[in-house]
This record gives sequence, C-alpha cells and structure tokens, in this order.
Amino acid sequence: MRVIVTGASGFLGRAIIDKICRQNPDISITAIVRKESDASGIDEKADILYASFDDIDSLEDLFNREEKKIMYHFAWQGVNGEDKRNIDVQLTNIEMAMKYIRLAKSINCDKVLMAGTVAENAIESIENVSTVGAAMFYAAAKTSTRMMAEVLGKSLGLSIVWMQIANVYGVDNNTGNLISYTLKQLDKGQSADFGPAKQPYDFIHIDDLTEAMYRLGIMHTNKSFYYIGSGKPRVLQEYLRYIGEVYGKPEQIRIGRRDDDGIKYRLDMFNIQPLINDIGNYVKRDFEYEVKAMIERGIR
Repeated sequence: MRVIVTGASGFLGRAIIDKICRQNPDISITAIVRKESDASGIDEKADILYASFDDIDSLEDLFNREEKKIMYHFAWQGVNGEDKRNIDVQLTNIEMAMKYIRLAKSINCDKVLMAGTVAENAIESIENVSTVGAAMFYAAAKTSTRMMAEVLGKSLGLSIVWMQIANVYGVDNNTGNLISYTLKQLDKGQSADFGPAKQPYDFIHIDDLTEAMYRLGIMHTNKSFYYIGSGKPRVLQEYLRYIGEVYGKPEQIRIGRRDDDGIKYRLDMFNIQPLINDIGNYVKRDFEYEVKAMIERGIR
C-alpha cells in the first residue's frame, strides 16, 4: 500500500507521515512538496516528490496504477498572513484540490482524505456580520473546496473524505492558531488579546488528530464528512484563562480587548460521535495535562 501526502512539509503533513511510519512501517509514502519548500523535517522513509501547481497534471506516470493507494491532501497556501484574505490565492487552492482529486482518480487511488477546518462554520454567520476579516475568506475557500470536492469525487466515482479539524495544538505547531499565538505572546512577555471568547470551542492534540486521520485512511468509512475534535468542547475563555494561569501570567490573557467578530459557534458543531461510531475512540490526550507539560518543559 502507498500513501500519498500533499503539503507534506507542513504541520499536518509531517505529522501524518510520522504517524504512519511509526504505526505501519510497511506502508510506502510519497511526500509531495512545493519546489521552494523545506523538506528536511519529513521522515527519511518517505519518497520526496517536488511539484508545483503546474506540475500536478503530469504526475500520473510516476505512480504504479496497480499499487493500492490513498491520498491525504493537505497542500494549502494562505493559512496565515496576508494570503489568508487573498482571493486569487484561495481560488488557486480550490483549483489545486480539484487537480489532485483528478490525479488520484487517474492513478487509481481508493480514496482522498482532505483537511478541512472548524472555521468553515463561520460561514453560517455571514449574514450577521457587517465586516469580514481574513478568517472569513479562508472559511469560504475551505467550504467551497469541500462542496466542489464532493461533487467532483462523485462524478468520478472516487471516495472523498472531508476531515473538518478542530483547532490543533502540540509540539512544532507554528501555524499561529489560538494556542500557538497565545504561547508565543506569553513567551515574548507580551499580552495575548482576544474578543469576548464566550462561545463554545474545541481543541485537539496533534497525536489524537493523527490517530483519527490514520484510521480514516486505512479503515472502511461510511460517510464523506467527519468532524475531528476532542469530544469535550467548552467555553473558549476557559481554555485561554487556564493557559495564563499555568504560565503564571493570568493578567496577560486579555479577554474582551478585541471586538466581537460576529462569528458564532454551537456545541452541536463539535460532535465527534459519528466519527467514533466508524473508527472507535481515538482521543487519549488531556488538554490540561498536555498544555501544562508544554509550558513547564518550554517546548513549542
């Protein structure tokens, strides 16, 4: 069996490759990265394949059609920074995803597993906001990709599994998401500023996430969409205040310093039961324990 991972030099790509190498070393891995990317953090057992956007259509001949294959699609430009709101960049991400789905079909992959984000739920709030930030552009692009992927997959007779992922934390997460941002601000001796943070939210440790993604890849699945989270969502400010208290700088967690962005989440958005029904319980990490360990050991 061969696993193909796009965006393999990113946080999720490297993590799933590490997971597969530890869990099942008999699986062959092809790690696809952009030509300008640093592939040094990818496990040496993986075969590195450098490919730009324009190269995707010509990769078909590099794979054995008779070999059993699945694909994890993580490649995405503009997860952070100014490109997050760049429409041209986000439209290219959508087109790139479709190119990889067509490639997967042409090389006889059994399924394509794609990384979504809990931020997609922000789209439900679009009618209630007067202005939009970068997160809304990102959410719209991911949501559009999910819809297009499911339609294209069904038209090709290819199984698409959309993995909507909670906010991820763990070692080597430099994505700038909530936990990463908060710890880095405290490390610099600066405050971490937030909006009201009164709505439900969810975080998942990278090890639990990769366990779920690994099982979704190798096991038979019944659905095209799964939310992957901790199963224990809580009010966002509870998470944030805990980090400040354990770090010893509770005053640096400044709730309410930013305006409410108008994006609302509901508890039912964080339901992992359909996923547990199909792959079993995958959650082993405790948020309080893991965050405390990261802070005490100074690991990021």
